[in-house]
Amino acid sequence: NEGGGGSFQTPNGLCFAVAIGEKGRLEAWIDFDGKSCHASAPWKGDNALLKLAQAVQKIKDYQPEISTSVIAFRELPRLFGVKESDITPENIDNLMDGMSEDNSSVKSMLRGLSRMTIVPTMVSGGIKSNVVPDAFRLICDVRVLPGQTIQYVTDELENLLSDIQGCKISVRGTTSPSASPSDDSFLKAIRRSLVKVTGANVDVMQTLTTGFTDSSAVRPLGTIVYNFAPGHPDSNTNNNVHGDNESIAVADLVFRTKALAALAYEICG
Repeated sequence: NEGGGGSFQTPNGLCFAVAIGEKGRLEAWIDFDGKSCHASAPWKGDNALLKLAQAVQKIKDYQPEISTSVIAFRELPRLFGVKESDITPENIDNLMDGMSEDNSSVKSMLRGLSRMTIVPTMVSGGIKSNVVPDAFRLICDVRVLPGQTIQYVTDELENLLSDIQGCKISVRGTTSPSASPSDDSFLKAIRRSLVKVTGANVDVMQTLTTGFTDSSAVRPLGTIVYNFAPGHPDSNTNNNVHGDNESIAVADLVFRTKALAALAYEICG
């Protein structure tokens, strides 16, 4: 499925990411209650929008728990020569900072896989520009690691926003983190298919996808899914994802088709 297949350079050469699972997605709905009044005398009311602004700043400054439990971190010694003893929650940001800018995609991936993210994305409220609002709502996109539940996110937000009066938090499930079992023979088949298509000695890295895909809907049914939709190594495969005129480069489409056809040949003989 989509969500994996990005390529990057390691000290040993070209490598492609194969995501055997993905983070989960939740939504946090945060409601702020206040008291309305005429905007010419704001001291008579309690502006819910100012409470929301305070909460957004707190969320921006939030420092999530760091984890290196995801399988991608166990691949770093083999692919990048990192010492296992250096792969700790306290040191992972230093490791990423020390990586070359050529590995910006790897650094971004590792950052997403080492922590939960809470991102304000939508706000609603207010009735007129001359009225202090008595209610406002903030909706946040939340991406969680395996083991981080709705209750965990709720507790984190309640603790973070505990000093804001009139703040109510509701965390809603969208999709849970999911993963398929690691299959060495299948990973080797993926590698062989990439070697055929690229004509080079490439490697593969097991990881998770920081976003979620339809894989999360079929894994609970017992289907084994890997997120692997490779693009051409010389192409920017994420150029227009979820942006204006979302598209895929012709070179990526051709490369992906060749790689998946080669993989089908490897599996089916």
